[in-house]
Amino acid sequence: MNRQINTVSDILEVLRENPEALTELRSVMFQGDSGVTEEKVSEILQLVRRQEAAGVRREEAEARREEAEIRRDAAIAKMGDAISALVESVEGLRGEVEGVRGDMVGLGTDLGQLNGLGVESVLQGRVMQVIGNRLNVDEPVVLVSMQLPNRVDVGFKALLEEAASSDSPAISRSDQSRILETDLVIQGRNDDTQTEAYLAVEASYTIEANDITRVVDTRTALENIFPEAEVTGAVFGVVTSDDDKRLARRNQVRVYETQLPT
Repeated sequence: MNRQINTVSDILEVLRENPEALTELRSVMFQGDSGVTEEKVSEILQLVRRQEAAGVRREEAEARREEAEIRRDAAIAKMGDAISALVESVEGLRGEVEGVRGDMVGLGTDLGQLNGLGVESVLQGRVMQVIGNRLNVDEPVVLVSMQLPNRVDVGFKALLEEAASSDSPAISRSDQSRILETDLVIQGRNDDTQTEAYLAVEASYTIEANDITRVVDTRTALENIFPEAEVTGAVFGVVTSDDDKRLARRNQVRVYETQLPT
């Protein structure tokens, strides 16, 4: 805001506030003729006004600088908020990716189980053919089938209960559960020796080490119950790795591979 300068007091006040103006005043007043004329007074007033205008411009420049700093700080704060939001978004996306990854793993497991059910369905339809052509078992009877609907022979279930609960149990409760959870348990008689025979089968689309381990456990439990019988363990599926085939041979488990119907 421009100051009104109408009196000598106004001039003196301005000179006190602006030492540069006072210096300039002295140089003007004492050059050449020392008399103070109206022209010199006019020059003084113009000088004072210029100094005052320069001060105003400095104040305006300072105000603009402060305003620019305020805008800059606001922009930095806004940028910080945006970065924080982006970080949260990335973290959320990472969580979603992990969730999708978990879903894919679960989907793979589900597909494996569905494929296993498909193999069991094929097994159920071909079981007599497999037994008749490869195992030489006569008059086979299905004792346990984990295919839907689940089937467990009532008499066999009672026999397992007795074997696990007698004073001198032949098997443990975990053995009993293992037998009942086997995909397929079949009773028959060996055509050649007429020996009582039992076949334990685990069926899965991809035959893996845990399938072999389970069928070995079932076979061992059946051998403890029927020490005079011939007990065979087998795995049935579509895909088997060479390592798992070797594992099956070491454990005397038969491997049967088939193709699912298209």
